[in-house]
Amino acid sequence: MFVRFLYKAFGNESERVRKLIKENKNKLSEIEQRQKKIEADLLEIKRLCNTSQDMLNQTKAFSYQAYRNTNELIWAQNFNSVTENSSWLVDRRFAAGRWAVGYQYLYAVYRILEETHPQSILELGLGQSTKLLGQYVSSEKNAMHRVTEHDPNWIEAFRAEYPLSDHTELVQLTLEKREFREDKSVLVYKGFQEALSDRKYDFISVDAPFGGQAEVYARIDILDLIPDCLEERFVIIVDDYNRQGERNMLKVLEEKLAQNSIPYSRGVYSGTKDCAVICSEELKFICSM
Repeated sequence: MFVRFLYKAFGNESERVRKLIKENKNKLSEIEQRQKKIEADLLEIKRLCNTSQDMLNQTKAFSYQAYRNTNELIWAQNFNSVTENSSWLVDRRFAAGRWAVGYQYLYAVYRILEETHPQSILELGLGQSTKLLGQYVSSEKNAMHRVTEHDPNWIEAFRAEYPLSDHTELVQLTLEKREFREDKSVLVYKGFQEALSDRKYDFISVDAPFGGQAEVYARIDILDLIPDCLEERFVIIVDDYNRQGERNMLKVLEEKLAQNSIPYSRGVYSGTKDCAVICSEELKFICSM
């Protein structure tokens, strides 16, 4: 009788406990399913956000490149306009852009030549600007022009298409890598300083050696000529200033000018890519033509 009483008293309670446990398990399972759904939804939202950010970045990049391309078209128009009645620029077969200098570079060089009439020119890299500088020195009785280039095949092909006058000297130098400050591998012309430090220059055009793979510094060759080979009145123009290697090199160049108490001004011409101009203080108008 007592056992029956206990079973009746606690058996029903056990059944209720089992039901509660079962209900709680069902609720827990439902909560877990909802949590998984929320996590899946969050992952999808994150994916959509990332996709939206990628699209935004692509749109910004496209807009920026479109802006640069528009600038390049404007520079091409400006260059053609200012050279239209030139007395010395007869051959205007230029293939600007891509690896070659852009029209903003050609425009800046032409204006520099017209405004400052340099007599001792150093050009790093045989190419489109050589066509411009070569014609200029041919028209100037006392002007001399040196061009450095490493590729003999390109020298031969260029000369066959664009004969250069006696006012232009082609200096072929091989390429090598050297250490410079914290950069262990900078591409330079071998024997550059020895070959070109025998005179002073009032205009230096820098579009070589290759700088696209630079780790820290690019096109450091002219640093070996600063300040001893600079005329008091000078202009230096450097292509691809939009790249960090060239920017870092120009910082060092400016340091050297400052250390030697040489006043200067700096400007930037932007097209599809940028070129920087550094000039003696009296020629600062060159930076904003």
